[in-house]
Amino acid sequence: LPSIKSLIGLSVPKGGSICDFMDLPAEKLVAKLTKPAQCVRCLNCLDCPYQAITASPKITVDPLKCIGCSLCVRRCPGQCLDMVVREEGVPQPLI
Repeated sequence: LPSIKSLIGLSVPKGGSICDFMDLPAEKLVAKLTKPAQCVRCLNCLDCPYQAITASPKITVDPLKCIGCSLCVRRCPGQCLDMVVREEGVPQPLI
């Protein structure tokens, strides 16, 4: 597991800020592997604090565990993960 210090600042881009609750998009987002051919299997996405991503045998995002924080998308050097609208009927996990 990575150290807490190595995770600081990863979910918020440099110069960015955490948005106010009322500024959050109404759409519920979830991570999805949209470009699997670009995956270099660096496994940075496995640092998901909610353990929503597994890599055996392929990278898979569990929408029942993903809270939509986008940490995995920001950590992916191959840019093969994207945030997409949560499918109808898939519940948002409770934090």
